[in-house]
Amino acid sequence: MFIIFLFISIFNTSTYSNINYEANFIQGNSQFINNPQKAIEFYKKSLKVKATPLTYAKIADCYKRLGDLESAKTYYDKAIEVEEFKGFGNADMYYRYSLFLNEMKNYTKALEYINLAISKQNNTSYVILRDNIQKNINNLEAEKTENADEEIIQDDDEDWTTESDLEDNSFKTSTILRANITTDFYQDRVLENGLEDASELSNSMFLELDHQYSENMKIMLSSRLYWRLLVERNEDNTAYYFFNGEKPKTIFDYELEESYIDYKYNSFSYRVGQQYFKWGENIAFSRSDIINPNDFRDSVIPELDKRKVAVFSLTGGYSFADIAKLTLAWIPFRYNPKISYWGRDFALLQPSKEIDTSLINNFISQNIEDDLQSLGMTTDNQKKDFTDSSIALNLSFSIKSLNASFVYYYGFQELPEITMDRDLKKLLFYLLSGGTEEAVLAPLSSSLANKYIMGQNIASSKFTRYNHLAFSASLPVSSFILKLDASYSPKKLFYSDIDTTNEETTQNSFNPIYKKVANYTLGLEYQYAGDKLLIDLEYFGSYILDDNKEEYFYDRKNKMGIFSLIKWNIIKDNYSLILLANYNFFFKDYLATIRFTKHIGKLDVSAGYNHFGGDNDTPIGRYDKNDEFFLGIKYYF
Repeated sequence: MFIIFLFISIFNTSTYSNINYEANFIQGNSQFINNPQKAIEFYKKSLKVKATPLTYAKIADCYKRLGDLESAKTYYDKAIEVEEFKGFGNADMYYRYSLFLNEMKNYTKALEYINLAISKQNNTSYVILRDNIQKNINNLEAEKTENADEEIIQDDDEDWTTESDLEDNSFKTSTILRANITTDFYQDRVLENGLEDASELSNSMFLELDHQYSENMKIMLSSRLYWRLLVERNEDNTAYYFFNGEKPKTIFDYELEESYIDYKYNSFSYRVGQQYFKWGENIAFSRSDIINPNDFRDSVIPELDKRKVAVFSLTGGYSFADIAKLTLAWIPFRYNPKISYWGRDFALLQPSKEIDTSLINNFISQNIEDDLQSLGMTTDNQKKDFTDSSIALNLSFSIKSLNASFVYYYGFQELPEITMDRDLKKLLFYLLSGGTEEAVLAPLSSSLANKYIMGQNIASSKFTRYNHLAFSASLPVSSFILKLDASYSPKKLFYSDIDTTNEETTQNSFNPIYKKVANYTLGLEYQYAGDKLLIDLEYFGSYILDDNKEEYFYDRKNKMGIFSLIKWNIIKDNYSLILLANYNFFFKDYLATIRFTKHIGKLDVSAGYNHFGGDNDTPIGRYDKNDEFFLGIKYYF
C-alpha cells in the first residue's frame, strides 16, 4: 500500500509540474532567437520545476548566443552531468556538448563525447562532426611536430566538411592500458575467540586493455591476480602481532574479469565474453542485479567493485530511437558464488558459544583448508555445459526525466540445495555444539563409514532453478534522484534454522525450504558539484509471502533496514572520505565503516575501520568479533 501511495503521489506531483515546466520551456523557445536573455529567464523558471539535461543545454545555447562562453560552459557541463546521472546517455546531448567543445578548441574532450554519441546512434551529422574534430586534432599535431612550411588553416566556425575531408580522415584505432597494484592489511580488533583468521595481507594486480578497433567494434580485456597471506592468533602469546601469528595460509587466485568483444551497428549492439551486469537503480540493494554471483570471502560490507563474479555471456541489444532498449543475455554456464564455510573471518559458520568450529580445524590441515571451502558447491548429475545455461531479459526506457526497466531472469539459485544423511547431520551438529563424548561419536562415525563403503550417498547438493521478476525506476527532482527497485521470486531457497541442543529436533535443522518472496528498495541520491559529494540513502525490505511460522537459518520472514553511503572528495585529487552504514530493524544488527584516503599522484593511501554489531543469530551480528582495522596502498600505472 505504501508503494502504491508513493507512485500516486509522484504521478500527481509530476503531472502538475510538467504543465508548469512545459509552459515556461515553450515561452523560452519563443524568445530564443530574438531575445536570448529573456529566454534564459523562462528556462531558469522551468529549471526550478524540473531539472532536465535539455533545459540546461538550452540555457547554455542562450549564453553562447550572448557571447558569454564561460556561463555557456557551466551549463553545458551541468547538462552532461545530469544526463550521465540518469545513466541512460542521450546521443543528441553528447553531440551538442561535443559541438561546443570543438568550438572552444578542446578537441580531445570533444572527440570523446562525439564517439559516445555515435556509439548511441550512428547519425551522419555525428560522423561529419567527428571527422571534423579529428581533422582539427591532426592539424594541431602537425603544427607541433612537423613545423610545416605551409600554413594550416582551420575554420572552427564551420560545422560542415567536404567529401574529400571524409576520405582523408578515416577512423583511427586507439588503445588504452590501465593497471594498478593494491596491498591491503587487515587486523582484527577482538582476539577472544582465536578460532579464525585474525590478520590478512592481501595483494592484487589488475590489468585492463581497452582497444577501440573500429568505430563500431571495441575489445576489452581485464584480469586480476590475487596473493593472500592469512594467519590466526598466536594462543601462546597474549601480546598478539601479525608477525608472530600461527597457522599461516598462502592463497593464490586468478580471475578473468570484464573481457569481451563489443560490436554496434545502427540500433543493434552485441557483446560476447566475460561481463558484469549492473542493472537496477540503487547502489547497494538493486533488485535487478542478480546475474553475477557474489563473492563473500573478504567481507560482508558492500565493496561494490569487488563483490561480483564475472560471467561469460552472449548479449544482444536493440535501441528504439534513444527512448528504449531491449537487451537479451544468454549465460551458457552456471557460476558458483564464492563463500567460506568455516575458519575464515567472514565464513558462513562463525565460532560462538553455540557453534564451535575449532573442532573442524583440528581435523583439517590449514594447508588444504581453503581448497575444501568449495565442497558444498559440488553437485550431483550437473555438468558445466549448456544444460546449465540461464537467460535474462531487460527492457529499459526513458520518458522525459523518468528512467525505468523491467527484468526477467530464469537461472539458478545462488546457493545449492544440500541434503545430508541422518547420521551425518547428527555427527556434524554434535561436533558444532562442542560435543566430544566417544560414546556418541563412535557409533555415528562407524555407521557413516559402513554406508559409504556400501555406496550409499551420504551427502549431495544441487543447484535448483527459479524465476525472478524485477522492476526499477529513477526520477531526478532538482539535485536529487528518487529511486525504486522491486522484485518477486515465486520459488526462493531458504534453510531451516540449526538446532544443536536437542537431538530429536536435529533432523528439522538446515533443511531446504522454498518460499515466495517480494523485495523492495526505496532510494534517495544526492550529488553536489559533480563528484565532490555523493549521498545515497536506501530503505530496503524483504517479505516471505507464504510463511508457515518456520525458523530460518540466519534469516527472517520480514527484513527491513536502511543503508547509507557518503563519498566526499574533501579536497579534489588530494583527500577523500567514505562513510557507510547499514542497520536492520528486525534483526537489530548493523555495520559501519569509515575510510580515509590520501591521493598522492598515482598513489592512494587509505586507512579505515569496520565495525559489526548484533546478536550471534543475525546475518551481521554473527561477525561481532570481526571488527577490524585496515591499511591500504594502491598504485596506478
